[in-house]
Amino acid sequence: MALLGWCAERAENVTVSVVENIRNSNNPRLEILRREIEQSVLKPFSSHGWSADIVKEVDRGSYIEIGAAKGTVKVRIAVLYSRGEISNAHYRELSERVDHVFYHGRPYRLDSFTHGVTVPVEPLGDFFRFWLN
Repeated sequence: MALLGWCAERAENVTVSVVENIRNSNNPRLEILRREIEQSVLKPFSSHGWSADIVKEVDRGSYIEIGAAKGTVKVRIAVLYSRGEISNAHYRELSERVDHVFYHGRPYRLDSFTHGVTVPVEPLGDFFRFWLN
């Protein structure tokens, strides 16, 4: 029984460490993306009565997921540093968790990376149009 308690305690510590590593990453792309998201996504949501937060930061692939809610309406989006940072399989997996994917950067070969993805994938500059809808 003591072994099970020790394993559970170790598992909690590992989980915390992984979350801290993601949040405290030295990835300069995530830093740039975080600043851009604060200005272009979180502030507009907040100034119009939405609660919006970063719910996940992923170092490998350099992307951030944001959850927002206002009343009964809930939205989850992802913002990638660049559209080519993740594979098509990862785009598909991501599209199962979010309603919309935005990317920072140019759309070079976007179709090859997003083939079969079921949610819109657009440049971050189009966020305002998405938000209005």
